[in-house]
Amino acid sequence: MGDAGAELRIATPEDTLLQKLRWYDDGGRVSDKQWHDVLGILKASATAVPGCIGLPCGAATCDDGA
Repeated sequence: MGDAGAELRIATPEDTLLQKLRWYDDGGRVSDKQWHDVLGILKASATAVPGCIGLPCGAATCDDGA
């Protein structure tokens, strides 16, 4: 079914966001798809646990030790 030595890499929301922004910039900043994907990542991350990119309003830092 699978290779026992295979590695599975999962991108963090931050990694995906940065790559989408790179693609958006490389494409002349005209891709609605990349921009909407960026907004979707930020929206989904807004309700994530503290320490992630979309911090709730009023959060002082990205790493509050929680």
